[in-house]
Formats: sequence, structure tokens, C-alpha cells
Amino acid sequence: MLTKTRTACGNKKVLTLFYIDRRAKCGRTSECKSCVCLRVKRWDSANPGKAKRRSAEWYAKNRENVLLASRDKYRRDPEKFIAIAKEWRRKNPAEYLKIRRKKLLQTYGLSLDAYSARLQRQRGLCACCGDPPSGKHRFLCVDHNHTTGAVRDLLCPACNTLLGFARESPVRLSRAIEYLKRHASIEGVHDESTS
Repeated sequence: MLTKTRTACGNKKVLTLFYIDRRAKCGRTSECKSCVCLRVKRWDSANPGKAKRRSAEWYAKNRENVLLASRDKYRRDPEKFIAIAKEWRRKNPAEYLKIRRKKLLQTYGLSLDAYSARLQRQRGLCACCGDPPSGKHRFLCVDHNHTTGAVRDLLCPACNTLLGFARESPVRLSRAIEYLKRHASIEGVHDESTS
């Protein structure tokens, strides 16, 4: 295994612990990745305004690539990202509430108190199917009219998705019900909503 010595930290490390640099003789940077990170952190803390501005500028230029890379990482191992998010929410409940509050307000114009009041009025149940949220989703989604933006009620993720895929069309949903009834009678399947 090829190794390289970094003069600043003096540690002998495997080449993969150095960033690729096509201009260098060995094809790697002179600093190991941990030394680069340490140097950047020091500079960032010494220059907070510049660091924040530089970071924002870089993100603005590379936003699409960052999002694509993030989606790609998520697709490869979604359970890992779900676990990381869950752990972060557990460790940072106040910060999570702050983000949730901001998202509700930005997206639906709904305060966290208004959401909680709706949730209480619905007794924590989906306004469409009457079931509590289950599985990995322990919250009810804010259902809204996609044309007017008006908030309607809180739905479980399954019902919210159902309405979305049906494009909120009562005609499409009625046809889907008729379709299911027709095939249930052909297949001899019992309709659980009538029992």
C-alpha cells in the first residue's frame, strides 16, 4: 500500500487520505485530508464573515451538483440517512421544532400552534381515513388546495399521497372506487369499509 508523509503533521499516511491533485508529482496534495480540514476550520473561525460569504457563493454556484450528489447518496442507502435524521431530531428537539415551525409557516402560512390546534380538533387522526399516522411517519401532513393554497385538514401520508396522485380530482377518485368495486366483485374480495 502506497504511503506518503505530510511534513506539517509528520504522520505517514496511506495515499487515499490525501486529496487528488493532478499538478503534484505523486498526484496527491501535500497536506492530508485531516490537515486540510483543520487548516480550513482555523481560517473559517478567524474570518467568520468571509467564510460564510465564501460558503454561500460556492453553494450558489454548485447547488444543483450538491443536490444531485445528496440524492444519489440517499438512494444508495436511505436507511442510513433516515437513521441519521432520526438521531439528529432526538438530540436536537428544540432545533427540529424551530425548523418544523419555519417550514409550516413558509409553506402553508400555518403556525405550529395552529397545526397543534388542528391536530387536537382531529384527535390526532387523519381527516380522510380516520386512522392515526403509522410506520415511519408519525405526523399528519398538511393537506392544501394546490390551486388556491388554502389549508384544508391534516391527513396521514397515505391519504395525502393518494389525493396527490389523483390530482385532487373527485371524478378520478370516484372512477377508482368503481374500478375497485368492480374487481372486488369479480375476485370475490370482501370490502372492509362495509363491515
